[in-house]
Amino acid sequence: MPYKQQPYYPNKKISYGTLFFFIRHHTNSLNAFDKKGINEAKHLILKEARNASPSYKMFIRAAIAATGLSESTIKQILYTKKD
Repeated sequence: MPYKQQPYYPNKKISYGTLFFFIRHHTNSLNAFDKKGINEAKHLILKEARNASPSYKMFIRAAIAATGLSESTIKQILYTKKD
């Protein structure tokens, strides 16, 4: 069964609640003790939410509310190059 890449309502815009619940409930199956894997998962989840959000302000509000991290930490996770 192929994975659907399109939203259920293609004409409906992405809202604050949609972003919040995407970030909050998006999970990856990984080892809880693998720090590198956890950091990579954070980066991928936030990057995907940022690309989907209509504005930066809405993304930051939803990410802060969903993760409990500060804006500077979210920026660091998104834009710092990982080795």
